Amino acid sequence: FQQLVDRLTLPDRAGSIVHYFGEKYEIRSSRLLRRLLSNISGRVFNLTPKLKNELIVRKKVPGTVVNSRKKLLLGITDRYGEELFGITGNFPDAAIARTVLVQTGLYRRNGESRHWSFAAPKEINDPGLKEIWGILENFFTSPSVEGKAPADLLIKLSSPPYGVRPALFPILFAAGLKAFAYSTSLLEDEEYIADIMPSHIESLCKNPSRYKLRVFELSLGQETYLNEILELFSVFE
Repeated sequence: FQQLVDRLTLPDRAGSIVHYFGEKYEIRSSRLLRRLLSNISGRVFNLTPKLKNELIVRKKVPGTVVNSRKKLLLGITDRYGEELFGITGNFPDAAIARTVLVQTGLYRRNGESRHWSFAAPKEINDPGLKEIWGILENFFTSPSVEGKAPADLLIKLSSPPYGVRPALFPILFAAGLKAFAYSTSLLEDEEYIADIMPSHIESLCKNPSRYKLRVFELSLGQETYLNEILELFSVFE
């Protein structure tokens, strides 16, 4: 088996010919092969967001990082509006929050106030992240009383041209839920979840087929009423 893999990854000393979508490339070194593969990956995943964190931009993460991710999810769900979701220190949960949500512009301070909130998709600079954030907005706001399948969302985000790593799914789902889910209900095995906890989000990303998201369409009067209640109970200096 290793010999077959080597034939693909180690060019012949006399030179190897690689064919890709009708184009022919003559490869004479591993360096040139890596460069070609990098260029091909850039074409296939041309909207992969640029996130500078090797701890979380992975397919799987160790248990210590999972625990740090859970702490961040708790901050997103329970302390939304605070700087860095109330996380202090230089532990992995703070580093993940800064690199994935703050430095990318997803989570930002509202002017001179102390209140922080998630940005709108149009305010994001990175083209890939902007489109992914728009997909999440549509998922949580486009009405569907019958229910939407989170599995479809995760498959779309992980597929070309986005290529989002699975370890990021819980963070992006929690962020989208907090930013856009104003008239939604989340069901697990057809049972309504009254209080969505980090454990629910982690479970959803591992076993998405057990979950369903319902998005209800509001009338103008209902939307105005809910916004007034939100404004009344969301007073920040």
